[in-house]
Amino acid sequence: MSNAVSINGLGSFRTRGTPTFAASDVLVFLDSAGNLWAENPFVNAGINGTFVVGTGKIIQLENPAVHITPGTFMDTATAYSILWMTLSDLKVGTGISRKFYFSTTANRFEYDSIGYPNNATALGPSIPSTDAGDIAIGTRYAVTMFVTRSGYITGWDPAAVTKIVVTTANRKLHISGIPVAPITSPQVVSRIVAFTQAGASSSGPYFYVPTDDIIEGLNAAPNANGNNITSTVINDNTTTDLFVTFPDEYLIGSVDVTTFADKGAGFQSKSVYYSKTLRRLIWCGEDDDTFRISEPDDPETYFKSTGLNQPGQGDGGTAMCAREFRTELYFLKNNGAHLAVDTSLAPSAWVTRQRWEKVGPEGPWAIDVDKEFMAFAHRSGPYIFTGTEPFWIGYDISGNLHRDPVWDKINWQQAHKIYVLIDRTHQTIKFGVPYGQSTKVDREFICDYSRGWDNIRWSWDDVATTRAISVNRIQYIGPDQLIYDPQIRTHQVLHGLNDDSGRILYEDRTNHTIDGQPFVQEARSAYTPYMNQPGIYSLVAVDTVMRGSGFCSLLISGDTNTQKPLLDIPLSGDIQSSDRKMAGAQNERFAVQWSNGGRLSDHWETMRVCLWLAFKWKTRSV
Repeated sequence: MSNAVSINGLGSFRTRGTPTFAASDVLVFLDSAGNLWAENPFVNAGINGTFVVGTGKIIQLENPAVHITPGTFMDTATAYSILWMTLSDLKVGTGISRKFYFSTTANRFEYDSIGYPNNATALGPSIPSTDAGDIAIGTRYAVTMFVTRSGYITGWDPAAVTKIVVTTANRKLHISGIPVAPITSPQVVSRIVAFTQAGASSSGPYFYVPTDDIIEGLNAAPNANGNNITSTVINDNTTTDLFVTFPDEYLIGSVDVTTFADKGAGFQSKSVYYSKTLRRLIWCGEDDDTFRISEPDDPETYFKSTGLNQPGQGDGGTAMCAREFRTELYFLKNNGAHLAVDTSLAPSAWVTRQRWEKVGPEGPWAIDVDKEFMAFAHRSGPYIFTGTEPFWIGYDISGNLHRDPVWDKINWQQAHKIYVLIDRTHQTIKFGVPYGQSTKVDREFICDYSRGWDNIRWSWDDVATTRAISVNRIQYIGPDQLIYDPQIRTHQVLHGLNDDSGRILYEDRTNHTIDGQPFVQEARSAYTPYMNQPGIYSLVAVDTVMRGSGFCSLLISGDTNTQKPLLDIPLSGDIQSSDRKMAGAQNERFAVQWSNGGRLSDHWETMRVCLWLAFKWKTRSV
């Protein structure tokens, strides 16, 4: 990667295995110059594809006709062994959504847009053939649909309906001028011509015959394959003439595509999510209210009139994303959440019930879901949701602007860039935020919930991360690297950096490093003495029980900006070390801060803290 770009999106998916190519995890990433890249698990096997450049460890995905605009961000979802991608500024969709996958039939990667535009060109003239057939006399109508290499069948455009008048009985029908997709669109691999029966209107119903067939006693003679009913599918994108024969009784028992006139909703998105329970892809970002929803197990089909839902329409909130929690689907906006019910109906008919209001994720990445809870970032603080009401967990990092870091100092003009990641392995939640005047995420607030929600502990790290994600993939560990967490070989927390270094780093929590660089580990706790006797107190000493490596630095302070450093606390690995530091500070309330000072190999965990205070004098009344 160039060192003049940042990483603006990360995603991964697992390919389907074949006898030749094993199922493999593939990392895909977008840089800030608009270049899309992917790891290649089949290095030097000659695997490439349309709009895929290279065969080495890293391949580029590039369609020259639709280059991604520099500065674009990418959100992703994985379903059906395909990576689905949105392109946006994280506020609204700004580009055509894409998909990337490994074709097990062609043994190659494919990088395409999602779906394909409906054909808008009418058929050419149709005349009776000289060959015997079974096309009925009368007026009928026909439409053309495109089929992509992923199997998607486009809709049909009512403006391109062609009228066919048959006046000669017992003949085949010769259709000419069948529309073809532009040569610049190689994803179209075949076409379908669908017909009404004789005497129907231009509104349909429309049917197509998927394969050749045979019925005894028809007028048409069997073809070379012994069939006397012809398929209305053209298995290429070049042929412009078609000879068909079928009785109308057979046609109307074939594949009905009447509703396909409603296919082809065009939209741009900032967020995409796959609902495993409903087997649907869900997108949002074209406006403040609309969620586009695919058909079940048909991830590229979106109906214009029924394939959407608009929960809380016009309530002043902004649609951010959809998430599933305990098999129920939630539509998340920045001012609340809506629960979808009656999901056996078409999406537009789903009833959405306001699950909670006033708070919600500030961006499409500002939420994550675990099997036990959701976590999201709102202006008012960090929240978790366990099934009742959102619960604010920001007490320890909010309210005092004289201290760093605090939630209140997040740059809320850049709130759409916030990310949240639940690390279930280590029972932490990462809130990546743009801090102070930063226009990029430069700090992580980290919530350790390993001891329960009544005993959470906060710390923070300096980061330069566009987004952190948790992925399953193979990571090579060199023999000269530090001792590592064995899980890193197959599972990592990845950081796509926003510092123009073009790097993607993985966390090594055994060494408390990111790609060999130390974490800045800090935490703070505040204490107000029980005011049975209001006044000034003396903080005499601080007792700690800690474990870790190296040293932990200790600072104490009162209500002012003055901080008093105490002697560093030496640590002895997993052995719990007890230590007492004399403090000698006076105030009405106190704060204690622990830090590793950003030193490599220094890390700590607090087991117990005790503050020893003595009353000094009463405050004077005003």
